[in-house]
Amino acid sequence: MRLNVTGLPLGALAGFAYTSDLQDFPEDGVALFDLLVETVDKVTLALDLYLPAGSPPLLRLSGFECFIEEAFETDSRWGRLAAIARERCGADPAAMDSVLASPCRILPGDPAVQWPDAWLLDALTAPPGRVPSARVWISHLKFMPATAGGGWRTKAYVAAERVPLAAPTPLPSWPSSMPARDALVEARDAGVRFLLRRQDQAGLWRDFVSPLGAGDEWPSAVIGYCLAGIGPDGHAAAMRAQAALRRRQRPSGGWGFNAWTPQDADSTAWYLHLSRALGLSGGASEDAARAFVARHVSPDGGVATYAAETPIRFEGRLEGCDDSGFRASHGCVSAAAAALVGEPTRAFVTRSQAADGSLPGYWWDEPSYPTALALVLAEGAPAIDAARGAAWLSDLPNEGLQPFAAAWRLAGLAASGQAMDAAVGKLAGLLVASQRQDGGWRGGACMRTPDPWVVAPAPGEGRIDLDVRGLFTTAGAVLALDLLIGAYSV
Repeated sequence: MRLNVTGLPLGALAGFAYTSDLQDFPEDGVALFDLLVETVDKVTLALDLYLPAGSPPLLRLSGFECFIEEAFETDSRWGRLAAIARERCGADPAAMDSVLASPCRILPGDPAVQWPDAWLLDALTAPPGRVPSARVWISHLKFMPATAGGGWRTKAYVAAERVPLAAPTPLPSWPSSMPARDALVEARDAGVRFLLRRQDQAGLWRDFVSPLGAGDEWPSAVIGYCLAGIGPDGHAAAMRAQAALRRRQRPSGGWGFNAWTPQDADSTAWYLHLSRALGLSGGASEDAARAFVARHVSPDGGVATYAAETPIRFEGRLEGCDDSGFRASHGCVSAAAAALVGEPTRAFVTRSQAADGSLPGYWWDEPSYPTALALVLAEGAPAIDAARGAAWLSDLPNEGLQPFAAAWRLAGLAASGQAMDAAVGKLAGLLVASQRQDGGWRGGACMRTPDPWVVAPAPGEGRIDLDVRGLFTTAGAVLALDLLIGAYSV
């Protein structure tokens, strides 16, 4: 027989276990129970009651059932609970990552799900404009004593409910000016394979050659984000990168260009975007990263790359030199962080949009990348005027457009929702035509490093470092092609 005890307060389990004569109660059960009570909304004490003939009743602990009222997507405590399962129960990290990513919505046509007959009938008879679906989410986690050898094990429970969806807005038809869809899919997939072959044993990508060494933390977060939604292989590679970066997190909560450079808001914001893209945004690592980025919001609402308290040793320059330029608000970093921070950073990005519609960047000599970021990372609510931004992205130079700029212009246009078919067709054609035989694109990401005291660098000012391995450019290209493929019907 199962008995559930609710409402047992912090510190009360030891007395309850003694007075109830719980059999075989684990020595560390009280400490685990108290930790769980401090983490979640409700911990139910699940007991098994045995009634042996001719003997007194026996009570044994079945486990601690842990409930959090808020949904997984909005409450980071689910991530903390999963971390406890990994640490206390030895739960497999891959299995826990799968649990963290489990909240989802499924439709009747999903071949991996067997819908009940009543749900299928409801789907078949649904009126126009109503799409039946089922929402599946984590109900609770249960921590149970291991049956032998001591220790704990854990089990995740899921729940489901039917939720009707509004019929999706039909996608526009494939423009006649566009390269064939199959050609774009082939180019995208070849680019993905190129990036997978160049992911190192640690799960990271290294690109850009500079006096700081090759970048691996910031580039890996960006490349992982670009791959996260592109098929099982891209998703798996992004998961490896996210796990590798999580192991690299500094005590401050942030990441940098690489392990030897100071932690910065841009690299950390990209880690958060990568985690979001993988459905892993609710853990303690992400909480610390969000707090780190928030500490970089300046009084004007913009986000600085380096906080005032961060020691900077950059290109041999020690602390004490004028580095006010590196600590000022930067449009490109603010565009990357706006969806994470909200106001007042969104307002800063809005004010930073130039009259021609572009968004200038501090670390970039040309505004294609920062302008596109403001649209690609906007999560449906761009901080810049989308129509003006898309108009600037679609105003293509007659010649000399490099694959990096073409890729991010295309990504921004595909994400903007603006009808710019002629420009989109030209950009897509340029990417297909410039792809190398190995599946990658020639590096052309002009990362600029101004002098530390320069707050507003002029065009052409500062040292330029390229992604010489082409990984950063290729990641932008595969993201752009994937967004484009998803923006039109076949």
